[in-house]
Amino acid sequence: MPHAIALAPALSALPTLTVAAAIFILGLIVIARERPSAVSLSFFALTVSVSTWLIGISLTLMSVDARGALLFSRLAYIGVAAIPAAVLHFTIALLDEVRRRRVVLIGCWAVSAIFVVLFTSTNLLLAGTWHYTWGFYPHLEEPSAAFLVFFTLVLAWSLELLVRKDLPTETERHRNHAFLAALAVGYLGSMDYLPAFGVALYPAGCIAILGFIVLAARAVLRYRLSDLSPAFVAAQMLQTVQGGVIVVDTHGRIRVANAAAAQLIGYSLQEIRGADLREILRVPMLPSTDTDSFIRRSVSRNRPAAWVRKDGSEIELSVSAMSLRNGGVPVGVLYAITDLSDRRRAERNEFSATHDALTRLPNRVRFAEAFQQMTRDVTDTGRVAGVFFVDLDGFKGVNDRYGHATGDSLLQIVASRLRNAVRGDDVIARYGGDEFVLLLNLARITDGEIVANKLLRVIGEPFLIAKERISISASIGASFFPRDGADVETLIGVADSAMYSAKSEGKSRLHVASPKLDIAQRPPFGIDARA
Repeated sequence: MPHAIALAPALSALPTLTVAAAIFILGLIVIARERPSAVSLSFFALTVSVSTWLIGISLTLMSVDARGALLFSRLAYIGVAAIPAAVLHFTIALLDEVRRRRVVLIGCWAVSAIFVVLFTSTNLLLAGTWHYTWGFYPHLEEPSAAFLVFFTLVLAWSLELLVRKDLPTETERHRNHAFLAALAVGYLGSMDYLPAFGVALYPAGCIAILGFIVLAARAVLRYRLSDLSPAFVAAQMLQTVQGGVIVVDTHGRIRVANAAAAQLIGYSLQEIRGADLREILRVPMLPSTDTDSFIRRSVSRNRPAAWVRKDGSEIELSVSAMSLRNGGVPVGVLYAITDLSDRRRAERNEFSATHDALTRLPNRVRFAEAFQQMTRDVTDTGRVAGVFFVDLDGFKGVNDRYGHATGDSLLQIVASRLRNAVRGDDVIARYGGDEFVLLLNLARITDGEIVANKLLRVIGEPFLIAKERISISASIGASFFPRDGADVETLIGVADSAMYSAKSEGKSRLHVASPKLDIAQRPPFGIDARA
């Protein structure tokens, strides 16, 4: 039956236990004070490695027999073997170079893991213990010199990185120099290797570790570990942008995504990370990668697409796709997606606020906005802006005889004919009832007569509505900026009065305003006088 491992209180273990507790508490403080990040987590890993080493040494010193001492010595060297990789990881994270030096870090941790196995599972590096007056202590074999070389090279390179790195801000430089000093003092703890090779020197390296704790704590309190590094900013932007972002590798697996993307397609972030985008969307190939633009230029921008959500419904998206390359080799595809339904809903709301529901023409609000722009243009070019007020002759009779549905259809066809009769930069608006206003960019006032004759001709052509042949005409009044007024209300009023003159002259004609005369002649009746 195996004997229980026995421990006895020992004053020689008190310093190492105290320092172990202190450095572990420092790691917890950093995690609590800083947001979880590559820097804070790697610093915590370093404190765990060192505290594991010191706790193992403390238990070795407190052991009452060689068997227990060897067991705790192996525990100590789990922490020791991890220290080089932990120090390098913290240094590289502090310099915001984790992604760039990822391969080196993986290799360093792999080597540390190998030494952990050798220290704990074989007698090649650690085969027994020394027994000094102050207690048991690990006994390293000659092959352990290979670990010491690894340890020294990694720690030296970490110091060199902190010294050499050129940082953009004074605060970052001071912070890194503070940690450089803390690590340099902490490295003096390597003097504890001497008793491991038979030198009867009490392991006072914990004093150097205590110095590291004091200097590191001072640096943590004075400087934050996590700055606005590009990696941190990119991660925050990824989660705060309104649109969705998805990055897939060459196998279609989702490697990066933000909450907005997951929400758009009805999944949680945990569900889509690592999943095949093709399987999620139920498509045979990666979306938007078969377009001519993507094939030629490795990019496809703002293409409408219907993606399948988790519940089987479709969502209409605007999708941009870009091939990601590393040294010219494709490594994945980045997708930027936005919900077209929100955009189109906003466009519909904006359209309804500025356009007539029946004819789809601009309304008075949009007409006034267009007037402001056109008057600026004609002022700069020496042209004139014509305002035509068009009133349909006999429209009331159409409503009375055929009904309002036919009247509405007639207004829609008139609107279409007016649109086709003018140039693209001219503006037509429905002013109300059977009234339309036009805004024309003209070289000279006399050109207005040419446009008016065309309008009278297209409106005068018969309309076939519900098998009924209907004929109407129009009366047009015209005013001109800047001759007849400087604002849209004045010019519409002048053109409206000129339209009355056209009706009084026999209808189906143009009357160009003489502002004072036409306003004076305006009849005191309502819309019925225009029929």
